[in-house]
Amino acid sequence: MVEITGFLAAHAPNPWITVSILSFGPVSESRGGIIYGMLAGLDPTKVFLVSVALNILAIPFIFWLLSAARTAEIIRRIIGSRIDGWVMGNKKYFEKHTMLGILALVALPIPGTGAWTGAVIADFLGMPKKKSFFLIALGVILGAIAVLLGGEFFAGEASAFK
Repeated sequence: MVEITGFLAAHAPNPWITVSILSFGPVSESRGGIIYGMLAGLDPTKVFLVSVALNILAIPFIFWLLSAARTAEIIRRIIGSRIDGWVMGNKKYFEKHTMLGILALVALPIPGTGAWTGAVIADFLGMPKKKSFFLIALGVILGAIAVLLGGEFFAGEASAFK
């Protein structure tokens, strides 16, 4: 991710382009966009709004990409019927806790746990797309708030040492 950010920072004519690409794409998502935008000296409120909006706009695209690629079928072939049988055997538990689990996973402010991962898991578990969209969007917002507040805190702490 550092290489991608460095490449974008060096070649994008405007830091908002880098924020946008990082926010829409996998791995960094809104979290990476917010961190980059704050480090680039952009207005944190605007960076937050742009990053979250683009990350949420990516969700329908991700679902379309997953259905077009038949990702759930590929994952089932790779991991085999053993895990699929375990999931189906514990279906009541998953149905009861999957919503909260998807929300918590997406809200967790670390790379690789955002909208892209949440959408893949929701698709694999066969969750309804509408319900998944709202849970993933809420998770994106909560995770972005955590990153924004953490960035503001650490920026304030770093300025105390100057």
